[in-house]
Amino acid sequence: MKKILYIAAAIAALMTSSCKQVEMPFTHEDSDVKITSMIMWNLPFRDPDASSKFAVKESVEATITHNNPDEVGEIVFIVPRSKRNLWDLTDVTLEATVFYDLYITPSLAGHHDLTLDDSDQPRLTLTVKSARTGFEKKYRVHAEISYD
Repeated sequence: MKKILYIAAAIAALMTSSCKQVEMPFTHEDSDVKITSMIMWNLPFRDPDASSKFAVKESVEATITHNNPDEVGEIVFIVPRSKRNLWDLTDVTLEATVFYDLYITPSLAGHHDLTLDDSDQPRLTLTVKSARTGFEKKYRVHAEISYD
């Protein structure tokens, strides 16, 4: 009988203390709707079992210009001239870091062309949007080979 009372007391204690209410939900300011960092990879790199373009896996981190929240930002990847033979800027993969409740459209999955089009405009424009507030920020993304 004592065992049943102990078990009942333990269950009652767990039921009263296991769930807590969130005091204030976390939301981002409009200025926080942004890409914090972005990396470009030279995929596909050479795999012993498959034919691919490159023998070395390389990455480049972007320079991100955020401007004002309502203006279009710039994401630029600069590939060092010494490594230009490891890159095909028409076939790269991307990885971005954003806050937890943000999403990017179009998706970064797959391969992207980061060259400029005939009118010197980036081919890729990304939109980062907050799932909670609906605020969004646009970025133009392109890559280039440095001539230094």
